[in-house]
Amino acid sequence: MANDSELKKRYFNDWVVNTGNNINNSVYSDLIEHVPKPKTNNSVLVEFGCGNGVSTVELAKLGYRIIVLECNEYCVNACIELMEENSIPVKRATISNYQTLLKTTKARVLVIEGDGLLFLKKKFNAEFMTCWFIGASSVDAAKILKLPLNGNDPTIFPQYRKHIHQQIYRNFKKYNTNKEPGIIQFSDRSWLPLGHTMLSVQDTYFKLHSSLSDNKYHLNFGVGIVDQTIFQGVDYVTNGITNGPGTPIIVQTMATLK
Repeated sequence: MANDSELKKRYFNDWVVNTGNNINNSVYSDLIEHVPKPKTNNSVLVEFGCGNGVSTVELAKLGYRIIVLECNEYCVNACIELMEENSIPVKRATISNYQTLLKTTKARVLVIEGDGLLFLKKKFNAEFMTCWFIGASSVDAAKILKLPLNGNDPTIFPQYRKHIHQQIYRNFKKYNTNKEPGIIQFSDRSWLPLGHTMLSVQDTYFKLHSSLSDNKYHLNFGVGIVDQTIFQGVDYVTNGITNGPGTPIIVQTMATLK
């Protein structure tokens, strides 16, 4: 049986493949188009999960100062290395010192390793937040959900995503001190079953996110078809395995505080 470190490394390696598929399908460039330009040079964007850092590079190009929240040390190390390769000033940070680093350094990216929900349970100031393809290794997902580790249970990942989304909705509203209405951008891999329409998918996601957000946000959705190689696994909404007849899609949710 794989140990915790091996499971985390396996998740990271999978993300390297996923990143290549995302790039080939222009996923990052499409998502970036919906991120508003920062209001100032010191505007903060919080990125929940960074994969191997490619998404962070793309977001940094917009001009935000980025706070990355990532629980997987392999993802953290890869993200920092990629920032350095792209000459983007980066520093490791903690929940206790990131505000000081924002004030006293020129770092454009601060990477905080650990459970990102702990960051969101304290006051912070962010104009925007991205939650692209939320995921985790089975060991991290089980730990955060406080469930026994069961590598044979694929539904733990949709459970994890729903839990993270719900907590982000609640804590972004409660603890974000930015004066402007905050905006969160979610993106999820999903599946359009044969015989269903894009409108039926949007309706399903509207009901899901309305419930998770306690109806405290204005919700807008976009659905895009992607290549079959972009993902495999479990449908976020139905928990069903995505190997039946249908079309792989990506659903974007833009949530603005009411």
